Amino acid sequence: MKIKLHQLDEEISKFDFQLARKDLLKLEHRFSFDSMVCSAELALKRDTVQFHGTYAVEIETSCDICLEPVSIRLDQEFDLILIDEASYLEPESDFEISTQSEDVDFYRGQEILLSEHFEDQLLLDLPFSIKCSENCRGICPNCGVNRNVESCQCSDNRGSSPFSILGDLKG
Repeated sequence: MKIKLHQLDEEISKFDFQLARKDLLKLEHRFSFDSMVCSAELALKRDTVQFHGTYAVEIETSCDICLEPVSIRLDQEFDLILIDEASYLEPESDFEISTQSEDVDFYRGQEILLSEHFEDQLLLDLPFSIKCSENCRGICPNCGVNRNVESCQCSDNRGSSPFSILGDLKG
């Protein structure tokens, strides 16, 4: 969804829309969903745009350990300050960013492409490791059986790794 800068003023403007999975180009193909429900509140403050966004999406993917299907529900909020890319000046020296610093992003020209900001935020909010459960036992590296479903008949192959001797060390 594109927003023209002339549509904004100091009053908050609200935009509700949905993003289809096919519109998100940076997201890995292993993540699937029909649509992401988005809401954006934008207000023009001097030469910046205050952006408050919320989104909700149910993503289907696979467990990183056992490859079984997993569903992830994300309901998130975020705040950004948008600055015109052309008017941004790089600092002349190093500067420190604190945890209280506001998140800053950029827009180009006279348009703000909301889908880019929502996609970036979704990528930041995705869990680093996706598991079907906290105690997922994964797939046996020898026979390929899902150890959450059935017992593996492979012997404990301690000698196969050059680091296996470290398991014998006492702590």
